Parts: sequence; structure tokens; C-alpha cells
Amino acid sequence: MSRTKFNSNLLDHSNAVSLWQVWQKTAQMYPNTLMLHDPHVVPEVKLTYQEAIDQIAAFGAGLRSLGLQFGDKVSLIADNSPRWFIADQGILAIGAANATRSAQAERNELLYIIEHSDSVALVVEDKATLKKLQPELQSLPVKTIVLLSDETPPEGVYNFKQILERGSNSHGDAYRRDLGTPPLTAIP
Repeated sequence: MSRTKFNSNLLDHSNAVSLWQVWQKTAQMYPNTLMLHDPHVVPEVKLTYQEAIDQIAAFGAGLRSLGLQFGDKVSLIADNSPRWFIADQGILAIGAANATRSAQAERNELLYIIEHSDSVALVVEDKATLKKLQPELQSLPVKTIVLLSDETPPEGVYNFKQILERGSNSHGDAYRRDLGTPPLTAIP
């Protein structure tokens, strides 16, 4: 019987208590290695581990600068993309939980998820997805809304770049060290 040799180049993540810590350690070892690649969007997206964790940290810090806290719930209504991943991991990195669903889902299902997850924040694909949730969204306890698109957001709503800018300007390296300390979860 042959035994597979242990690959000593693999990282030991056994002490990590969050995905944020996994990403940090991986980025320290492989900062210039491609982590996210989406050739189907224009412009094409390519992010290294370091670039991706910088955006994850900035997104989380941006949400925190708007008042989101550990234990808050966030509905993430968008389709799989590098920005979805950044938002998902940024939400988890600040200790919030997320309830995720595709933006293509039926309107009533999305409203049900937002309401029954007790979400205080909402991250949506774009303005069309946000419009799909109106007017009922106004009666829910959602205080913060973010578009993953670069569209000009309505008043009181932020887009992806604005959240990254807020996060980059608000907390810096001290904030990055505090991310992902407790065990984090997502709402299934």
C-alpha cells in the first residue's frame, strides 16, 4: 500500500477561527497569487490574494463605519461574482451573519428572507434588484443598503466603490487586525 507524501508547502490553518484568518495567512504566503478571476465581465476581474483581502477588509470596515456590528444580520441578494465574494467575506469578517440568495429569485422569496433573517442591512446586485424589493422593503428594519454595482445609488444607499472608500479611509491596519477574531457563521 502506498502512502501519499505530505506536501510541506500546504498552509496549516488548524488554528484559524475564521475565514478571515485563513485569507490573511494565505495572502502572507502567496500575496501575488491569483485568487479571484472573472473573465466574463468587462473589464475582466483579476485579484491576487493580497488585493482580495484588502478589498474584503475595506468592505467590512465600510459596513462597520455605517454602524453594522458583530452579530448583526445582512441579506446578500446578488449573483455569484468577485464582488459577491468580497461582500460575503467582508460581512463575515466583521462578525455579522449573512442570508444569501440569488438576485434572480422570486420577489416574495427575497422579501421573506430579508424579513425572517432579521436583517438590518441589505447588499443587492444592482438598482434593478433594489427596485424589485420596493415598496415593501421600506416597512422592514433594514437601515443600510449597498449596491454591488457602480451605478449611482439613490439617496441613503451606497454603491460598492463608496463602501470600499469608506472602509479604506475609516480604520486602516488596526481595524484589519481585529477582523475575524470570533467564530463566524452564515445563515443557511
